[in-house]
Amino acid sequence: MTMSPSKLNQGQRSEDGTMLDFSDKHEGKTTDFVLVYRKSLLTNVKQEKLEYFIWRLSLAGIIIDAERFSADADLVFVKLHASNDVVFNYADVCDIDLACRNDDYRPDYDTPKGFLATPLTRPKTDNEVYKRAPESVSMDRPTGITSAEKILIMVELMNRTKFGQRPSEYGIYKLKQEKVFIDAFPVHDGEHKWTETGRLNDRQLLARYWGSTKCWYKCQPHHTIERYFGTEYAFYFAWLGFYIKMLIPAAALGLICFTFGLSTCNYKYFNYRSHEICNSDQIMCPKCHQEGCTFEPLRASCGLSKMCYIFENPTTIALAIATAFWSTCFMEYWQRTETVLALRWNVRDLELDPGTRPQYTEAATTLRYSPITRKMEPFVSTKKMIVGYVVTGSSIFLLVMLSQSAVIPREDRQGGLTGEG
Repeated sequence: MTMSPSKLNQGQRSEDGTMLDFSDKHEGKTTDFVLVYRKSLLTNVKQEKLEYFIWRLSLAGIIIDAERFSADADLVFVKLHASNDVVFNYADVCDIDLACRNDDYRPDYDTPKGFLATPLTRPKTDNEVYKRAPESVSMDRPTGITSAEKILIMVELMNRTKFGQRPSEYGIYKLKQEKVFIDAFPVHDGEHKWTETGRLNDRQLLARYWGSTKCWYKCQPHHTIERYFGTEYAFYFAWLGFYIKMLIPAAALGLICFTFGLSTCNYKYFNYRSHEICNSDQIMCPKCHQEGCTFEPLRASCGLSKMCYIFENPTTIALAIATAFWSTCFMEYWQRTETVLALRWNVRDLELDPGTRPQYTEAATTLRYSPITRKMEPFVSTKKMIVGYVVTGSSIFLLVMLSQSAVIPREDRQGGLTGEG
């Protein structure tokens, strides 16, 4: 049942020392995930749990290969590869809709014009970039599993795989204190540096036409971002780009108000208050009550009053009203854009993480039929829920009472209720 990583086949290395492919036994297989650990940190118990975890992954269909790091013999890399059949099977188990399987998936078709466009946002079939990366640039529905989908399914698979004979509370990304002895890393499709010949990967395309500072004013390639990073990251950058676009008219109105205040601050007709302050002979009381505080003339605040007028002039009222309309339009237009993107990326009905948390699965020892999903799902009994609510509510009540007792004002010890003094 056990499978020692040190006894697995030795993988191949590229010229720069990075691990790319599996050994000759699994020729043609590329690395999808890498598990890294130090052998010196493993006790016998931890070694057994790790071997059990790797064995469970192999039962799930994951091809495994391991090798030591040449610069540090204590560092071990365990390379994982999931075939397309395994990914398709676990996509059904995790209820993850793959873009290549869904006909409703439509990438972003809003192609910008002119200087805002790039080969990723406005593809042309006669372009050299299009010929070298047709699947990424064409904006068509993916014909295979994307990098983001494969990483998502691999993470979900590892989270559901038991680690040793203990529950899967260990996780695979964040392990607790003394249990930290293994890390997991997804592998990129290839180098990010641009090549003049051969096939281009999504990482190279994004680094050149999106991540470069030369493209700061270009429209974002949302479809390529969604393919490489996943839907959550794509929605974030789509929102960020939309927010920046909507800030342009608001910034223009603010600049107009600022220019008006700056150009009229010296005119009595518009800024009569500053004119009165600057020409006043009144003397103001000192700002402090200690010795040495002197009286100051009112006209000493002339510059400050003009500065306030620049930002608070009559057009500020119009700017406030326009900002209220702008915020409403921003929310309405973004909801419309978000719905369109959700339809194109086939995530309109997806509200939360499609997978069930392993901690909930462990706590839910029984199954119950769900009339919504029409499947047997983990179920926590009412008694356990009541106990959890009571413990949580009591803890919150205790913290609230402690915070209230900390802010209750105390009477002065030298007077008040103490009777001293």
